[in-house]
Amino acid sequence: MPAVVVVPLLLTSGYHARVDIPTMVQGVDGVVVTAALGPDRAIARALLRRLEAAGVADSEDVVLGAAGSADEDALRDVEEAAALLAALRSGPVDVGYVTGAGPRLDTVLTGTGSAARAQNGAAAIATYLLADGSMADAIRDVAADRQRAGGIALTEPLGAAPEVVDLVTRRWFDALRSLQE
Repeated sequence: MPAVVVVPLLLTSGYHARVDIPTMVQGVDGVVVTAALGPDRAIARALLRRLEAAGVADSEDVVLGAAGSADEDALRDVEEAAALLAALRSGPVDVGYVTGAGPRLDTVLTGTGSAARAQNGAAAIATYLLADGSMADAIRDVAADRQRAGGIALTEPLGAAPEVVDLVTRRWFDALRSLQE
């Protein structure tokens, strides 16, 4: 029987990764579902590369702009993703969401959580999404509001960043190997 590996293209282990996808393949022989892609150091490296390409200084405040969720596991995963990114840079990394529970992106951007933001009100946004769509549009809208008030850097969704592609491939190979054991 051929083996099938499902790699959820999700950045958190929220409801979709824990319940929806496994339920869809439940009882089907030869199918394995991997963990969500994030949080992972590879994703953090992709975020860092995107920030550097956008001209964001290593010491500059960054807000990880995420979709959001009502799922506690998903929110913890985003916080962990922010910690992984923060470990790669000298500046602070906060989290802001455009929906669901947790602090709102626009509020976090205007907050005074760090001395730099208290002084100039600026922070870059590292978009913690894989693809364009309504959540990316919502993050862009928040960034546009902030840009009118003064410059702010914004990264695009991760998409097919090499680090993401490598992570998907690695998850697929690891799962396939486990099926063959």
